[in-house]
Formats: sequence, C-alpha cells, structure tokens
Amino acid sequence: MTRQELEAAGFVYADYLPQGTRYGEGDLYVLLSGRKTVRVYLPTASDVVEIATGDIFAPEVHYQGPVTDVEELLRYVHGALL
Repeated sequence: MTRQELEAAGFVYADYLPQGTRYGEGDLYVLLSGRKTVRVYLPTASDVVEIATGDIFAPEVHYQGPVTDVEELLRYVHGALL
C-alpha cells in the first residue's frame, strides 16, 4: 500500500507522534470518522499492520497482521468502527 492509496481512501498521514507511544520506526495513518478515530500503523521492518482505536498511549488493537491491499485494510478498519 502506498501513501497515495491510503490518502485516497481517506487516511491522513501522522507526521508527528508524541513521545511515549508504542509506534517506532514506521508510518502512522489516521482515519477520522463521526464515531471513532482509527489508526493504521505500518512498521518499516515488518509486514505486520496494526489497526487500533482509542487513546494513542493505550490503544485498543483491533487487528495485527499482514494486509495485502487497501481493500483488505478497509474491511479491518470497518470492523474497528463497529
């Protein structure tokens, strides 16, 4: 998945993260909705994607694992929004 694909799907790249989060080397994207904010973390050195909601310092993880494309990612994100 590219940044362009994620942004086309409505995600915003988080270019700043406060210290103390669990997110290290990688990219974090945020999808804002009326119900929840969903974060998608794409680590640099792994294919294990994390989809989470809630507090950025103590997230509620809805999925951790590989994702093949944006369509699959959106299915997991939809589940996190329920």
